[in-house]
Amino acid sequence: MSSDEGVLTRTIILKVSPEEDINFSKWKTATNLVLKWFLHKAVWTKRNGEYTISLNKVQQVWYKELREKFGFSSYQAIACLRQAIAIAKSWMNNPNKEREPRLRKDVLWLKIDDIKEVNKEYVETSSYGKLVVEGYSSTFDEVKEWKRGEARLMKQGDEYYLHVSYEREVELPTPSSNAIAVDINVKETVYGDGKHERRDETPVERLINKRGYVSTLQKKYPSWRSLKRVLLRIVAVYKNIHDSLVDWARKEAIRIVNYAKRLGKDTIILEDLNGLNERQPDLKKSWRERFQYMAYRTLQTWISWEGFKHGIAVIKVPAFYTSTRCPYDGEEMVEVGHRLFKCKKCGFQADRDSIAVLNLLRRGISGDPNSHHSEGSVRPQSGGTDEPHLKGTISL
Repeated sequence: MSSDEGVLTRTIILKVSPEEDINFSKWKTATNLVLKWFLHKAVWTKRNGEYTISLNKVQQVWYKELREKFGFSSYQAIACLRQAIAIAKSWMNNPNKEREPRLRKDVLWLKIDDIKEVNKEYVETSSYGKLVVEGYSSTFDEVKEWKRGEARLMKQGDEYYLHVSYEREVELPTPSSNAIAVDINVKETVYGDGKHERRDETPVERLINKRGYVSTLQKKYPSWRSLKRVLLRIVAVYKNIHDSLVDWARKEAIRIVNYAKRLGKDTIILEDLNGLNERQPDLKKSWRERFQYMAYRTLQTWISWEGFKHGIAVIKVPAFYTSTRCPYDGEEMVEVGHRLFKCKKCGFQADRDSIAVLNLLRRGISGDPNSHHSEGSVRPQSGGTDEPHLKGTISL
């Protein structure tokens, strides 16, 4: 891969039905056994501030035992070790460590070589035979020409889901001054190029009302934790809230990218919102709750992923004072109405979100040294609703 190329990745979820019995209990026992050894006896190496461990060294200790004691195939043994390493590494590099990790869910990894064929009718594997496909994502045809990666088989109740990752190399888009800017707040997403502007409502208030239904249930049933039906209902509501947020973020990102394409733009400018979570404790409770339901990072990552997919560059610039400084002379503006600001020097007056869009455009186009190009690859994945995730080649 050349320096001007990146990797676009995506995970497709297939609902499958195994023709053979799959012993998840044995898999979890083996993985947790290796995991315990990682946490208490393994020698970790620290590189660039992160703990790491060599798969070859782990294989020397565990490969033979996994093959003989658990009856794993070669593919299964290596996949088990890789899964245990991933769990242990995540915990070791977490500064806020709590209880030691364990594999509790019915999830097993499949190596790339373990999967022989994937189509809309079945998935052929070496270790688990044929998995009959009962349902597939609408984006399956989009990725069938991409390079296939590892997979994960999950059991949820009586249903099985196979998460298969795909990737393809694409040319890195180059940022330019032909751009639109995006300002995100709790009630609206505002984006435009200074001459044209569009506003889309966010689902935050609607989702907070759903959260109010949970509070009603908890007050009505004080012992809700021990009432299975009530507990499952509460869990279902929270899952619905999460899925609704991710679904909105993805659709909103598509709308923003399509809007940029209609205007003939090749760059999208976002706010750099790093450190936003650290500032939340200083807010009122009602605003803290709204920030929790405002998926800033998810939306921005989806914008980056969709932009990368369509050849549109995405950059981030510092967000400080973008809503309260005049975009023309840099003077501090005064509030003259609800979310309405006016510049005392030049008389320019606008809504604070429109002001933010203009300031973001100015900072992005001027090549502010504090702005940074969003480079990387993003992988939409995860249960029920695709979510983007970062990967090292081109950080979105």
